[in-house]
Amino acid sequence: MSATVRAVRRLSFARSFQIALLGLTLALAVIAALGIAALYDARQRYEDRLASTYELQASGARLLAAGVVAEAARRTPDTPTARDQRRQAEAAVAAAGDEARRLARGDPASVRLVERALATGDVRSLAPALDARQRARRVAARDRAGADTRRAILTIAIAGGLAVLAALALATLLIGVLRRPLD
Repeated sequence: MSATVRAVRRLSFARSFQIALLGLTLALAVIAALGIAALYDARQRYEDRLASTYELQASGARLLAAGVVAEAARRTPDTPTARDQRRQAEAAVAAAGDEARRLARGDPASVRLVERALATGDVRSLAPALDARQRARRVAARDRAGADTRRAILTIAIAGGLAVLAALALATLLIGVLRRPLD
């Protein structure tokens, strides 16, 4: 007989049951930890997507404001002060456009809206279109977060059910081991 078999045979029923319960407890703790991590991850991705949409929407509003100021500066009489104001206004439009491009990078539809507005110089039409696109992205993010949450909860339930089945199988095995000498 090997040393492992002799060691297992020397374990009492109570000791075997304690080890089995410890294993089950550890399995359930791991399942709970992984499930909670999945739920937190889903929530974090949702919040990141929301923040991204709101940042881009605010950037679009800043681009609109800079564009309106630039339009007003272009209409002023040609004086050294007016030229300086036009340069500053155009620089503000360029900076706001760069920021909007950077923030839109993760969404091709938003990139197209920003690029079209900057290429045509029509920043007035950008704000409503960009607002509508960001609202649509928030709805999609909410739907995705709901699906991620349902998937995480389903995974937790299945893993928990499997752990309970494993515990029942172990209890059945231990009871069978106890009954064998009595039979």
